[in-house]
Order: sequence, then C-alpha cells, then structure tokens
Amino acid sequence: MSAELDSILSKAGNCGRVTAEEALVLAASTSVDHVHCLCLEALRNRVARFGRTATYVLNLAVNPSNICDSKCRFCHYHVEEGAAGAYVLSEGDIIGRIGEARPSEVHITGGLNRFWPFQKARQLIGLIRERYPAVYIKAYTAVEIARFAADERSSPRDI
Repeated sequence: MSAELDSILSKAGNCGRVTAEEALVLAASTSVDHVHCLCLEALRNRVARFGRTATYVLNLAVNPSNICDSKCRFCHYHVEEGAAGAYVLSEGDIIGRIGEARPSEVHITGGLNRFWPFQKARQLIGLIRERYPAVYIKAYTAVEIARFAADERSSPRDI
C-alpha cells in the first residue's frame, strides 16, 4: 500500500476530515486489501466517536398504492391500473399497518396516480402525526412532489 494511502487511512481512522482530493485517492484504491483497510479505519473512527453501541431504525415502508402512471423504471413494484395485483390502500389500512409494526420511522412513497392526490397525501401525514407523534415521517419522492405541484398548479416549494 502506498504511503499516501496509508496516511489518508490513518487520518480517517483517527477521526480526521478527509479532503475531496483524498477521497478521490481512496475511491481509486479498489483492491480488496485497500477496501478492507478502509472498512477497518471506518470502524475505528465510529468506535472512537460513538463507542461500541450500535443503534438502528425500525423503518416501515408504506406504499399507499402500487399503481403508477409514469411507466419509468425507477421502482420495481409499480403496475398499471386494472392489472393483476394492483392495489390502493385506505388511510385506515395504512394507520393499521403502522399500529401493528410500531416503527420508529415511516417512509411513504406511492407512485404517480389519481388515487392519492396531494390533499389526500397531506392529510395522511397529518393523520400519522396525530396518531403516532413520535414516529419520524419521510414522505414522497422528488418526482411525487413535482407531480403534486403540477396537479395543484403550484411550485414544488409550495408543496
């Protein structure tokens, strides 16, 4: 291993900030040994900063519908309206799933469709917040926000 790479790895392992140039050096070092060393230094950094305790997030992915008008290849689950397996969940279904799973975080994405327009999607977030105030909510992709904005004749910033 080069002295430059050794120096960067040591810096990272000792909680030092890696520069953009140093990050490029690390990215160019793709041998199995170099990647292993990088992982060991990342672990050393994490233990130095946070100790040996690991935490996790219990995430519940909620897709209010798998029907999507976009026909893009972004998600793996979309179907066209009327297709076998197509579904639209109700607010009650979603609240029930959250109650059963008791997650610390809910991630909502639901495709581009007429079944979950902006006002309904917004009300869902309010309902989740009301029923489960401690749950962290991550909701809707940039594409969904843009669709809401177009449907509402508004800007994404206003959504």
